Amino acid sequence: MTDRPRNPESAPDDDDGDNLDYLDARLRDDFDDDQATAAMPPPSRSTGQSAVAIDHPAPRDRSWTWPVINAIGLVVVVLVNYLANALEFNGQGTGDVVNQNPVPFQPAGWVFSIWGLIYALLLLFVIYGLLPGGRRNVRVRRISPFFLLANIANVVWIVLWHYEQFLASLITILVLLASLLAIYIGLRLRNPVQRSSAPRPPWYLRLIAWVPFSIYLAWICVASLANLMVWLDRSGWDGGPFSYNVWAIVFMAAGAVIAAAFALTTRDILVPLVFAVAYAGIAHQAWGDSTLVSIAAVVFAVVCAGLALLAWILAFDHDTDRNPFSRKATTGDPPPMTHVDDAPAERT
Repeated sequence: MTDRPRNPESAPDDDDGDNLDYLDARLRDDFDDDQATAAMPPPSRSTGQSAVAIDHPAPRDRSWTWPVINAIGLVVVVLVNYLANALEFNGQGTGDVVNQNPVPFQPAGWVFSIWGLIYALLLLFVIYGLLPGGRRNVRVRRISPFFLLANIANVVWIVLWHYEQFLASLITILVLLASLLAIYIGLRLRNPVQRSSAPRPPWYLRLIAWVPFSIYLAWICVASLANLMVWLDRSGWDGGPFSYNVWAIVFMAAGAVIAAAFALTTRDILVPLVFAVAYAGIAHQAWGDSTLVSIAAVVFAVVCAGLALLAWILAFDHDTDRNPFSRKATTGDPPPMTHVDDAPAERT
């Protein structure tokens, strides 16, 4: 009988001894494969990548798309705001819309110079986004769509405001407020996978990214309350059981609650400081018209300044990565990388 060629990968079918030898060889091969697999470093639980992926990381995203969009958006916002006053959309400047019939919740004109500070700080943020470090920064990429939405809402609001579409402008400024709140949260949000081992952002990123949006968000909170009062006034609402002066005090109390929420949760000193400046402006504006509103505004300005001081004390004494002025967040090296299971529980 002619011997048939055997496939080394298939078991022989005509000899029990050969079958046993074959099975023994296969078992040894499987054992060796298992040992080799066990010897490989396990996937990193903090990153979800294998050791090979860690040694050879994927190239980081250096796309110019969002940085350029952010820069163009800011330029358009500044240009439209300038033209709205230089060309006087609808025949009036931005401040003239409300100055023709002032409301009690209205800061003095000098307070609105805060826009210059906001745009200057946003310019630093946009410039950072155009640099290599900014283009690689996950947090900056995370908030870019919301920054685009905020820029669009800002432009739409200025047009609606000049044409005295107060309800539409109120809705638009609330969209702007929501966008800035999303940016505020996005900048402080940690990677959920690396929450105990991710290094804190460096101090310069906190100053370039966190400070502009803290001031911007706080000011839009004040502007939203003012826009609401203007809409109520222009819509013919008589104030119900209270006068507009009393409602202005209620609005200031609501703003103080917002400032307290930021001071106590994120330990952000800038949000209550902006409210304090705005209330000082309201006191100045109402001084000759309503002593009640002026005194209340001074009281709330002092309260908000105290909240800013409290936030600074809390940030200084606690290990927090949520405030750019935290002692432990802005000095020293980042904490060493630790395994997720071995890391201490995160303080909140």
